Amino acid sequence: MISAGSTVSLWDRIDLLGAGLVSVMLHFVLGLVLFWSWQPLPAPPSAQQVLQAELYRPAPAPAPLPTPPPALPRPAPPPELAPEPPPEPAAAELARLRKERLEQERLEEQKRKQREREEQAKQEQARKEQEKAAQLAAQQAAQQAEEQARLAAERWAANNHSYAALDKPTPDYPPQALDRGIEGDCTVEYTVTAQGSVAAPKVVGQCHPLFIQPSLRAAQAFRYQPARVDGKAQPVSGVRNTFHYRIEAVQ
Repeated sequence: MISAGSTVSLWDRIDLLGAGLVSVMLHFVLGLVLFWSWQPLPAPPSAQQVLQAELYRPAPAPAPLPTPPPALPRPAPPPELAPEPPPEPAAAELARLRKERLEQERLEEQKRKQREREEQAKQEQARKEQEKAAQLAAQQAAQQAEEQARLAAERWAANNHSYAALDKPTPDYPPQALDRGIEGDCTVEYTVTAQGSVAAPKVVGQCHPLFIQPSLRAAQAFRYQPARVDGKAQPVSGVRNTFHYRIEAVQ
């Protein structure tokens, strides 16, 4: 009981001491406020001082020009990348490609030789055709010239009634025909050459068989003056001679 009463008395003392300190602090602050408020205020500046201050106020410095931003460095071009080499084919692929290339070359060579053979065949055919055409033209020209010469010689012979054999032997009378008393005529046709001899004699028309060989042998022995056309000796074809076989009575 005594301890509890002593404790209450101590707290009461502490409360009284705190309240006194607070009161002293409040009085001190109030005194400072009164002291400051009692100080005299400074006099406002005169108009002359304000004007002089305004006259001597320096002009404001010009605003600095804005600094241009630094130029950005040009970006370096990207480095050129070297093309990647193509992957090397495998050995089997290389062998296949080589085989295909060789086969292609063989086919090309075969086609080239075939074209050469065809071209040579065409050239040979063209050459043969040209030779054949030239030979045909030469033959036709020779035939035409020969025909013209023959016609000219025939015309010459027809116009020259004196065209007769220079040497005209008489045929032998066949003994059988003579014994049998056979008479008759036999006409032989032949060509007089450019040398005046007789070539290719043949019997034309009716002729007794016994008179054929004597007539051909006699005609083969005839000799003529060569026919000349434009000063050049020409053969004359179609010349005929008739042999007369007659038995004369013996006086």
